[in-house]
Parts: sequence; C-alpha cells; structure tokens
Amino acid sequence: MSNSNKLQHALIVITHPDTRSLSHQIAQHIFRDLTEKGISVEIADLYKEGFQAVMTLSDIEAYRGRQALDADVQFEQARFDRADIVYFIFPVYWWSVPAFLKGWIERVF
Repeated sequence: MSNSNKLQHALIVITHPDTRSLSHQIAQHIFRDLTEKGISVEIADLYKEGFQAVMTLSDIEAYRGRQALDADVQFEQARFDRADIVYFIFPVYWWSVPAFLKGWIERVF
C-alpha cells in the first residue's frame, strides 16, 4: 500500500452510557492501536456528548427539504465525512443496535 492510500483519520462512534463498560474498553484499545500507527482518531461518545437521538419535527421538515438540517446533525455529518474509516462500538441488545445508536443513524443519514 502506498502512502497515498493509507488511512489518515478514523472516527470511533461509541454508544454506551457506562465508561467502565467493555464497549468503552474496546473503543480505547482501537484508539491506542490506531494512534500508534500514526492515524488521527476522533471519538464520538454519543452519551457523553448528549446527542439528541430522537427524531423531531424539525428533522422531518429538513428531510422533506423544507428547512436546513439542525446544527447537531450537520456537525455529525461533517465528522463522519472527515473520516476515512468509521468504527461503531456498541453493546448488542436483543440482537440489534441500541435505540440510541439507531436514533443517531436515522437523524444523521
């Protein structure tokens, strides 16, 4: 792999309220491994950052093209767009992603 093809920036999206959880330990391990390899890393700790994961009327109007996306959604989209690789770290509840992460996905994408 040539230098021009190397990953430059990674985003770790962590969705767990307990910073002592296995999910957070995994996120920290990935963070350390990537930074040791010279890759810049940003952690999006959705609980810690207080991301609003519930769709609002404002979101619906934006998706209908009637208004601009809310600033928090634009921020998350820009953060995602900057990343060459994205890691989603979360516990599996009932064979699926947690509702909090599902809400993030629905609002951001």
